[in-house]
This record gives sequence, structure tokens and C-alpha cells, in this order.
Amino acid sequence: SSESAVNKKVLSVAEITGSSNSRYVTSVTVDASNPQNMVVTMGNYGFANYVFRSANALSNSPVFTTMQGTGVNALPAMPVYDLIIDADNPNRLLAGTDLGVWMCELVQTGVATFDYIWSEQNEDIGRIPVFRIRQEPIGQFGCNVLYIGTHGKGMMRSTTFTFPPPSCNTTLPEWGSAVGIQETTAVENEIAVYPNPVTAQTQAFAKVNLAHAASTATISVYSVTGQLAMVQNVETAVAGTQYLSVNTAQLAKGLYVMILEAKGQKSVCRFLVQ
Repeated sequence: SSESAVNKKVLSVAEITGSSNSRYVTSVTVDASNPQNMVVTMGNYGFANYVFRSANALSNSPVFTTMQGTGVNALPAMPVYDLIIDADNPNRLLAGTDLGVWMCELVQTGVATFDYIWSEQNEDIGRIPVFRIRQEPIGQFGCNVLYIGTHGKGMMRSTTFTFPPPSCNTTLPEWGSAVGIQETTAVENEIAVYPNPVTAQTQAFAKVNLAHAASTATISVYSVTGQLAMVQNVETAVAGTQYLSVNTAQLAKGLYVMILEAKGQKSVCRFLVQ
């Protein structure tokens, strides 16, 4: 069965770190190109080593060694919260730490031995805690972009290690070009719901204000989870303001989004059904 094909293994912190001290395991990362390679990161303060690597993770007795490095190439002794193995280069690792993002390059020195060369990657962000680090494709498979979640500075992304154009286009889409509501500097259509909130005892109306006459105009209602709840055509799509009755009796209680679409322009409002 597929379940029997899964290699299940439980390891203690002591088996990874070689110490009986209790510590938090903050992340476990497996090399997508070679599942024998596994990297485990640790939290807590007051220890010398925080990153451990195994080259035989699927064996009955995997061996873990520290990746902390030595001398000027060492990773400072600090909690490491998250780590990824670069999808484009398995000998390059990026870690989210108590002092920002640090990169490790594995330099093979023997059949199964490596030097671990760590370097700080905190230009423009500073030494702030980075709790999450992810690498995801953008636009097409293989165009991998790095994302981090920080303490105090929100989310950020980096295309430093992404294949450059024309191989990969890392330009972010304009707001509303793929999803969401397109904003415009032109005269806008308007949509509103009255009364708001709507109750079962009241008749709801949509106030539609079209900046220009349109051959067609539609009103769509979505739940906050993105599910289409109803669609209604604006029968007379003339310029100006008109009030259209909306059958909200079919809607369950909750928050909804109403979208008016006319002449390629979208306007939005929210209303509550009680």
C-alpha cells in the first residue's frame, strides 16, 4: 500500500545534537533532490550549535553533524527559526535566524565531508528576527522567489537567486490585473447597498451610479470565502444613479461583497446580512 511505502522515523533531540539537553526543534528540511539529506534547526539560547545535517537520513541509524561552521565563516550562535535548501542549488541553504537571513554554501572537501561557509544576507532589512523563510515559484515552474516573514517589518521577498529575464519574469502583477478589484484614476462607477445591514424583514436595494452609459452591466454577490452567491443584470445601464431591488432573502447570514461591472470597470462594496 502507499502507506507502507512511507519511511517513518522518530528521532530524539539527543540523537540529532548529541546532547541530552532539552531543546526546541524549529524546522526540519529535506533535500528535494536527495531525501537522504536532511537539515534540522534548533531554538533556545546558550548553545554552541543550531544547525545539524544528516547525509543518511533514511538509514536505520542516521548520523547528524553540526553545520555551524568555523572561524570567520561560522554562523553566530543564535536560534535558527527556519531554513530552506535552495531548489536550484542544493549546496546553498538559507536560514531565518534571530539576526536576520544567513546563507550557507556547502563546499565539498572529501567523499562525505564539507566546509560550511556562512554569510549574512541582511542588506536592506537589517538584523531582525526572521521566523519564516519560503521559496516558491512565480509565473512558471523553476522561477523560484524567496519570501521571509519578519518580526516587526512584515513580509519581504527577494529575487537575488532567481533566474534573470528572459528566463524568469518576477514582475509583480498590477493590483486588479489578475485578482481583486481594479483601481482607476478615471471617473468611477459606484455601488452601495441600502439598508446595511440587511435583515429578513427589509427589502434591500443596490444603489448603482454609472459614470457612463454601458451596453451591459452586472451585479455579482460573493461570500467572504469567494463563493459566488448571486448574479443580477442591470436592465437599464444608463449614466446616472438608479436603485435596484436585490433579493437577499436567498442569502445566509454573514458578510458579502457586491461587485458592479460595467465597461470593463469594477466597483465594490460590502454588506452584512443579519
